[in-house]
Amino acid sequence: MGKKTKKVFYKLLPGLLWGICFLSAGCSAGEEEESREAVVIERQEETVEYMTVPVKREDVIKTAKLRCMYNHTDEEEISIPVKGKKVEEICVQVGDSVKKGDLLLVLTGGDREEGIRELEYNIARNKLLLGYTEMDEAYELSYTWWNYIYQSPGGENVDERREEELEGIRQKYRYLREDYQDSIDLDTMQLEIWKQEMSESRLYAGIDGKVSYMMLNLFEGAEAPAGEALFRLIDTAHCRFETTQTDYADSFREGEELELELDAGSSVKSVRVVPYDMENWQETLSFAVAQDAEIEAGTGGSLNITVEKREKVLSLPRQMIFTAGEKHFVYVLGEDGLPQVRWVEIGLSGDSLTEIVSGLSEGEDVIVR
Repeated sequence: MGKKTKKVFYKLLPGLLWGICFLSAGCSAGEEEESREAVVIERQEETVEYMTVPVKREDVIKTAKLRCMYNHTDEEEISIPVKGKKVEEICVQVGDSVKKGDLLLVLTGGDREEGIRELEYNIARNKLLLGYTEMDEAYELSYTWWNYIYQSPGGENVDERREEELEGIRQKYRYLREDYQDSIDLDTMQLEIWKQEMSESRLYAGIDGKVSYMMLNLFEGAEAPAGEALFRLIDTAHCRFETTQTDYADSFREGEELELELDAGSSVKSVRVVPYDMENWQETLSFAVAQDAEIEAGTGGSLNITVEKREKVLSLPRQMIFTAGEKHFVYVLGEDGLPQVRWVEIGLSGDSLTEIVSGLSEGEDVIVR
């Protein structure tokens, strides 16, 4: 920053100072000649100093700070479709990590495991026995025929008795098959009912993640409301930094690594991130972490980006540019040593410097006001 000096002169008009002296009472009545003294204030010289800055060629940079939040990309809400079920056991709390398939909550009707196992055993057993009836029936029929052929004493009613006995065997196995099938059908119906109750009464995690929410009035013995979220799970393994400041979407390039400064309190101060899935950027901009770092979901941070840049252009500090309507001007020293207005055309207004398009030359001094 340079310093220029301007000399300014001021002249004050001379003034007269009159002093009138009166004689004491013992003097004569004639007036004494008045004493008259002229006081002259000489011209004084005052020096005014102006601080100036030369126009230079520098990089004009405009940056922006984007507020980002580390959010999970997958979430699951757990609810029940039916009313009237009471809580029997709560298996997790907020903050617990869970795996897909972990039990979260047991409601009334959720203790059917033993009954379901018994029904499944009975169904399998009866299906097996049902299959054996064909073999058993065929064996009895063959044995009866063999007896009549080789051991029957013969007689008029032999054929009639043989047919009656064979029909009795067929009827026995027909009824037996019906009994087995009826048992299978009834047990299958009951099994479906109990499985449905189990699915409505035992709630499991559908994703790996963390319990981020549990209904406040959920406790053992309480009735669980239908259709409302009892639990909310978040996938902590797949998170992204997101921002809603979409005006700056064109400032990013695919694969470009950026430094994101995390808020105070985080275990790490900053992380490197890259734009993620730019083709689907709409209401939010997403960034994936490009390094190994343990970051809690919900952590905030700031992403400083270069929005626009002009390299090696004529420039001045922003505070030296003044505005009048839609025009811009600066102050320079005139030939008489006094400040005068110089109209200029500006380009990019950066964080600290403003680009000068016309109106000033490189090295020309501009007054700092």
